[in-house]
Amino acid sequence: MTDNEPGFFENLVEKAKDVAESVGEFLGDAAEKAGDLAEQAAEKISDAAEVVGDKASDVYEAAKDKLGIDGDEAPPAA
Repeated sequence: MTDNEPGFFENLVEKAKDVAESVGEFLGDAAEKAGDLAEQAAEKISDAAEVVGDKASDVYEAAKDKLGIDGDEAPPAA
């Protein structure tokens, strides 16, 4: 089909619309997947932060026990 034939430009516009719609759907799907992955990453980071916090608390408590500190009082004078 050449640009001299009837309906050439209308056909071209329709094809461009179809391509734009397909690209839009693809980008929408990609954005949705990216959002899902970001949510999963945030959950994993939160879980890791909780584990680190728990371990830090364990280390703190072990250090207090080793130094003979009861509660949150100041350590004994050296």
